[in-house]
Amino acid sequence: MTTPGRALVVTTCLLAAPLLAVPAQAAPLTARAEAPVHTLEVSGEGVGSFPAFDPAVRRYAVTTSDATSGQVTVAATTSDPAGEVYVDGVLETDGTATVTGLADGDEVAVFIVDSAGTARHSLVYLPAGFPTLATETAETAEPAGAAGATGATGAAALAPGHVLLGLTNFSGSNAFFQTAVDRQGVPAYVERINNSVLGALDLKQQPNGNFSISRTTTTPGRTGQALVQLDGEFEPISSTETVDLVNTDGHDSIALPDGTTWLLAYEPNAATDLDDSIIQRIDPDGTVGFEWTSAPYAAETVTGGADYAHVNSIDLMDDGSILASFRGFSSVFKIDTTTPTGSVVWKLGGVDSTFAIEDAAGAPDSGPCAQHTARELDDGSILLFDNGAATPMCADPTDPTGDRVVRTDSRVLRLSLDESTDVATVVADHSPGRFAQFAGSSQAVGADQGHTLIGWAFSRAEVATEIDAAGDDLWRLYDVEPTAAQRYFSYRAHLAVVPDVTDPEVVVDVPASGASYVQGEAVEASYSCTDRGGSSLQTCVATPIDTSAPGSFAFEVTATDGAGNSTTQTRTYTVRAPSSLPDVWVKVKGKGTWVGDDDYGRASSQRVTTAVKNVGRSRTIVVKLQNDGSEVDRLSYAVQGKKRGFRISTSSRTGTTRELAPGESTKLRINVTRGRKAQRGAVLGLRIRGTSIDDGRRTDAVTARITARGKG
Repeated sequence: MTTPGRALVVTTCLLAAPLLAVPAQAAPLTARAEAPVHTLEVSGEGVGSFPAFDPAVRRYAVTTSDATSGQVTVAATTSDPAGEVYVDGVLETDGTATVTGLADGDEVAVFIVDSAGTARHSLVYLPAGFPTLATETAETAEPAGAAGATGATGAAALAPGHVLLGLTNFSGSNAFFQTAVDRQGVPAYVERINNSVLGALDLKQQPNGNFSISRTTTTPGRTGQALVQLDGEFEPISSTETVDLVNTDGHDSIALPDGTTWLLAYEPNAATDLDDSIIQRIDPDGTVGFEWTSAPYAAETVTGGADYAHVNSIDLMDDGSILASFRGFSSVFKIDTTTPTGSVVWKLGGVDSTFAIEDAAGAPDSGPCAQHTARELDDGSILLFDNGAATPMCADPTDPTGDRVVRTDSRVLRLSLDESTDVATVVADHSPGRFAQFAGSSQAVGADQGHTLIGWAFSRAEVATEIDAAGDDLWRLYDVEPTAAQRYFSYRAHLAVVPDVTDPEVVVDVPASGASYVQGEAVEASYSCTDRGGSSLQTCVATPIDTSAPGSFAFEVTATDGAGNSTTQTRTYTVRAPSSLPDVWVKVKGKGTWVGDDDYGRASSQRVTTAVKNVGRSRTIVVKLQNDGSEVDRLSYAVQGKKRGFRISTSSRTGTTRELAPGESTKLRINVTRGRKAQRGAVLGLRIRGTSIDDGRRTDAVTARITARGKG
């Protein structure tokens, strides 16, 4: 039994009560007070949802538990009495539907159709345990198109795309959620990966256009991860590990359009009992074209231990060099790649920094410490996520070559390097007072790389933030869990445009393919349309099932989504004439055409009219009795009608035809003569009915109306 769940919720906390009704337009209430009012709720065992219902927001997330078992109840209303609610393309007369069989990432499409038009919403069914996320957007920012909402007119737009995350909370469940969320935190793609705590790392888009994730290796005898490249639907298309090494590390990777792959490794060194950081280039033919080791620099470690260098990011620079970040050195190296084993060009930070590091005023700066995601920007500056450290790993600005110090303040740092003077100048320092002890990321996004997307990782206060060039927050994403230690976080937050390449699905139950119906039979179609992929179902349109005439026909249902993907399902069916089907036609002799051919409706809709002007004059009504059935039949007939002053003559007012083969007919002539008592304006109404002898339920009828027009 499904127990009541929770309605769609506000972005900062869950609500246990249904949502308040809100207007169907995004404009203020005062602007369109007459607009219909909509509500939308989702409930079920262990169900929650986010964000709060807003007519301008298309997509919502449905959080679940193991007890939800793929079943939710959706309820939508409109204040328009003539409005209708469709769930997955099916009209729900009371606006409520219980949907079963849902899998992780499936979407439930809700259309509210009323005088305001069609409001389209999607509810994304999340894996059990996926956290409730919330977002805040600054008043000065306008959400990008992927967010499904609009903000202030004229405001600066957030960078377009979805935010790719690998969510974990280091709990005993060891569950990772690999996902791409929109600017409401609602996934366009989501997958739960049950694995070790580092089983899914570094979800991002590669330079070759593929998405990728580092997942725990399944190769016997190997350690670490494998680089798994994913297609547009996030399905695996390849898996790559280092060549002639034991380990592949999953912190970072580069996959180029020509097939070249750059990988990392923490490789055991039998001679030193240390794990050297390796940077390896695998050429398109599968051979190793470049391999660099940190072994000669082991003495520069600021952490000690076997994993003394801990490379955690690589970036291919404009001149072909590799920019590598080493947490264990608190330094970023530029490594020349023109020789097979490479050479260090310069070091930014660490105990042997090439550069003196200064802030904009020329004062000493500590530089990078335990940093991540060092990247070269288009202007040549270096952007990095500067973690800081709770153990002595950071340079003392007053004594850069002296003992390392503690700095529990994380920041996003951009530095301009002058290689002629060996001075690195901090040109941007975003320090909001948080500490991410490990992991974290920074990515230059938007036009001219003017914004920065920050992944806050282990600080847990936020999952991700987008800031502008001035360092002001434009957008925040966070887990609403009140206990910080239980909040989900992501090793990296990566912005990428995630196109919807998934076609909608159409299921047709009625008619079944090859179905056969009797002519005139009422058949109600049964079908549904669903979609997943992020752009939401837009249409679910079906052709009618027409049984008005015999023959072979096609029934089609077409579904389209917001990206223009389309699916059509076709079912063929046959309409056969019934074994018994009388068809009565009527006409006025010498005037007009037949009425009632292949019309099996009411007698009043199959009628001829005529007039008789003078007393003694006549009109002849001709009736055709035809067998439209599929078998030989006889038809009984009856002529009904009486009016003073008119004389009706026919071979018989009632009777039975001879046997009629399918399609065969016989005629009955009815003469109507005006008598002296039929005053001007008098009307005679005749009703002629034909009935199948073999099946008395099958009947058809026509009428004739004769009016006295002239003088009596």
